[in-house]
Amino acid sequence: MVKRATGGKKKRPPARRRAGPKWEGENLARAELTDVDLTGLRVHDAKVANARISDVDLSRLDLQNAKLSGARLADINLSRVRLSNADLRRARLEDVTLAGSTLSNVDLTDVHIEDAELKGMTIDGISVAEALETARTRRQRKTPGRRTRRR
Repeated sequence: MVKRATGGKKKRPPARRRAGPKWEGENLARAELTDVDLTGLRVHDAKVANARISDVDLSRLDLQNAKLSGARLADINLSRVRLSNADLRRARLEDVTLAGSTLSNVDLTDVHIEDAELKGMTIDGISVAEALETARTRRQRKTPGRRTRRR
């Protein structure tokens, strides 16, 4: 409590809470979410395996201990997302933005990422965009007639 100069007591303001809905322990396996704004959503211990999610704003998503294996994410805004202890095995991410996102202890085994915004993305301190550009240049030298995608 904070005392006023007049001797009365003034209540402390309530603690700031993160905006957005919270899903905890939800089973969203095989769910289909389309054209939804879930900005600031907090998802903990959810099962979202084999879900189909498209045209959804998941910016500032807080995803912990979630099972997303086999999920398909298309045209998704995942900027400033925090993913920790998540299972994304065999997931497909197409036309996604991961700018400013943090992924820690995430299983990305057999993940397919296509047409993604990779600006600023690093893995173990290595710029992903630069590593891909180097790999594309090497491939182009080996097969001169092959077209390469640039992102």
